[in-house]
Formats: sequence, C-alpha cells, structure tokens
Amino acid sequence: MIARKSFLIILTRIIGALFSMVSLYFIAHCMGPTPLGIIGYANGLVGLFASSLGFDTAHYKRISEGKDLGKCIVTYIEIKIFLACFLIFVIIGGIFTWKHFFGGQFASQAHELVIYTALATTVFMAHLTPIMTATYGARKETAKQQIPTIIGNVVRMPIIVTVAITSLGVFFLAGAYLVAELAIFSIALLMFREYPIDKPSKKYLKSYVAFALPAAIGEFATMFTSGIDRVMIQYFYSYEEVGFYVAVFQMIYFFMIIPRATNLLLLPTISEYHSKKDFLNIKRVVHKSERYLTMLILPVLVLIFIFSDSIILIILGQNFLRSANILILLSLMIFFAVTVVPYSALIEGINRPGVAGKLWFFMAIINIFLNLILIPRNLGTFKLFGLGAAGAALATLFSEIIISILFRIYAYKLAKITPYPRITLHLIAGILTGTILYIVKDVIVYHPIYIIPFGFFGLGCYFGLLYLMREFTKDDFCYLLDVISPKKLGGYIKEDIKK
Repeated sequence: MIARKSFLIILTRIIGALFSMVSLYFIAHCMGPTPLGIIGYANGLVGLFASSLGFDTAHYKRISEGKDLGKCIVTYIEIKIFLACFLIFVIIGGIFTWKHFFGGQFASQAHELVIYTALATTVFMAHLTPIMTATYGARKETAKQQIPTIIGNVVRMPIIVTVAITSLGVFFLAGAYLVAELAIFSIALLMFREYPIDKPSKKYLKSYVAFALPAAIGEFATMFTSGIDRVMIQYFYSYEEVGFYVAVFQMIYFFMIIPRATNLLLLPTISEYHSKKDFLNIKRVVHKSERYLTMLILPVLVLIFIFSDSIILIILGQNFLRSANILILLSLMIFFAVTVVPYSALIEGINRPGVAGKLWFFMAIINIFLNLILIPRNLGTFKLFGLGAAGAALATLFSEIIISILFRIYAYKLAKITPYPRITLHLIAGILTGTILYIVKDVIVYHPIYIIPFGFFGLGCYFGLLYLMREFTKDDFCYLLDVISPKKLGGYIKEDIKK
C-alpha cells in the first residue's frame, strides 16, 4: 500500500508538472525571463522566513503515534496561525523599515505588489493549507492529500496562459498563483469538515515543541537557503538572471517535490515501526524505498542530462538556451536530493530530529558559503567566480552531495542501516544508457523533437541493462504494474475519500 500511495503522489506531481510545463511555455515565450525573475525573487524573499520550524514533522509524528486526533489538530492550528502571523509581521515590517528608515525604493509599484501577493500565497501554501493536508498525510490518507493539489493545478494553468497571452503584466501573473492556492485551501477545508477539533491542550503543545525544537534551526536554515540564492542573484545581477534560474527550477519542480512528499509518507511508517521496535521492517522499508526511487528517477535524469539543450529549446525557447548548463547541474542535484529521502525519514522517524536538524543546518551553512563565492563577481576587493545563476545551481549540487553522504553515515551510526548494497548497479546502468544515447545522438541527424523516441529508447536500455544484471526482475515488473493499476488505484482513492 505504501508503493501505491507513493505512486499516487508521483502521479499527482506528474499531472502538476505537465500543467506547469504548459504554463511555463507561455510565460517564457510571451513574457520572457524578467517576469519570472520578479516572481522568483519575491517568492525567494518571502520564503526566507516561511519555515514550519519542524512542526509539520511533529504533527506527522504525533498522529502516527496514535495520539488524540482532535487535540493534535487544534494544537497544530494554534502553531500554524502563529507562524503565519509571524511571517506576515516580518515581511511587512521589514519592507516598512527598509522604505521609511533606510530610504529603500522598489523599481516600480508592481514589484512591491508582487511581494505582497507572494506573501499571501505563501501564508496559505506553507501554513494554512497544511493544517488539512498534513493531517491527511499523517493519517496516510494520500488521496485526500493530493486531490486539492490536482484541482489547484487545473485552476492555475488557464489563468496563467491567459495572463501570458494577453500581456496583463507580472502582478496578474503573481495573482494567478494566489487564486490557485485559494482553490487548494478551499477544497482541502471542504474535506476537513468531519475531523474532530478538541480544546487546546498545554500538554500537547509542549509535546509538539519538544519534538520540533531540536530540528527547528536546521529546518529554518534549509528553508532560508531555498530562497537566498534567488535574492543573491537579483542583488548581484538582475531580475533577468533570476529568471534564467527560476525557469529551470520550475521545470524540475516536480522532481523537487518527490523527496518532500515521499519523506512525509515514509516518516509515519518508520515512526510506527519504531514505536514497536521493529528495526527489521525499518531496514526493509529504507532499502526498498531507495531501490525503487533510484530505479525510477535515474533514467529520467539521464535523459535530462543528455538532452538539456533540446528540453530548454522546446519548453523555454531560444532566449533561454544559456539555462541548459543550469539544467544539467540541477538534474545531477535531483539524484542526491531524492535518494537521501529514506535516510532523512529514518533519522526523524526513530525520534532523532535534533540530529537531522544539525545536519540540515550544516548543509545550509555550506550552501550559503558556496553561493557567496560562486554567484558574485566580487565582494568588496575580493574577486570571486562570478557564475551568476549557474553558480547558484553548482552550490545547490555540492550541498546536496555533502548532505547525502552525511545522512547515510548517521543512519549507520544510529540504526546500523547501510545503503542499499546493489545501488551501484543502477549507476552503472545509468552511465551506460547515457553513453549509448550520446553516441546515437551524435551519429544521426538530430532534431529536438526526436527526444520523445529517444526517451523510450533510453528507458528500454536502462531497464534492459538492469534486467541483465538481475537487478530488475519479472517480479519487479509485475509489482510496478500492480502499483500503477488504474483499477486498484481508483479503488484506493474511493475507499480513502469514503473513509
């Protein structure tokens, strides 16, 4: 059932990615990189202070442990409303102070309005909507958790396409994301009406704080680094340079959500096994997750790596070709970001959020340091690399490699769980597949549209090589067919909604 729920999450992300690709295509071709950069900068600035400080994970943990649902929900509501108010206060207060005490000015009124719109969107996305969706996730009600997102994608795309075609401007483009988030919030709230909400409890509040506090600094640092690169690119370069970076990030956003979504599914499962001291099943879940995550994502990343120019040309257009190197770097980063998920979920699931928090904090320090030396041309009298958006991508890649290694080391120290031993076979199959695709592409007269047949050819090569290595078997094939079975998936969704 974990696999089917994971597939439902991935399927939702694939649908969302397709809608996002259509939206991005029209934005890139009709509006160019600058509007994307303005919105990307606004989201980055607001995102610096949008962390849940570990309370999302605490909510998953306490519900998965079987605590009183009504008390958990009301405690989570209190915390989320406080965090939302804190975010609003920091951003609006910061802008007011900057304008009235330091003489700061925005390039235009639209730039300022975009930040306020991004703030409203983030308040719903990061703090209010998760009150419902995180509760569904903690209870493993994956269908309920994903339905609002699907509806939000359906609402967002036609509005964005209309704004892009009619050139209504960046403020209306930012408004499209807010409207979609309001739709997601409304649907999630509608399905939440039967859930119990008890009276506030100091005991439960202390319990949430006790779990979240050790991880709070690390989670804040992680959220901070997810936005600081965009802020730094804009500060040292321009909104256009941010646009080149953000455009690629939107393209790969589907892959970035997979680790977060999978983590929130694995966490309650590992937590439940840990409460029973069932370390054998914890090891089985971790290895199985790493195996299938690697098996499914690696061939896609190989295709992105080999055909980065074609992908940029098709989706973003000629003006964004300089973003191809950014796409290559971020495709490598995705591999490490996804495959570390079982180990980060393991450490939090065995009740060691403090360790996870310290590791994420260390990663954040490394990331900020690398951004500082790779993005700007100089700092004062010190001459630096001056790589701009590509430097931000490189900093993100190095940070993910380091944190991936550290989480595996601590997984062994704390639970004696080593990495899946046959993972090297996946890497060998991926390298060989990439080599074959590169040679074939170089031999024939290649056109960007050929990426579709090349994609199927690459998948065949990859899984064929794994089959020859006896890492992909008939049982795996039947298992995956069972997981993606529309009939069984539909039955699960109906059952989840009824329940």
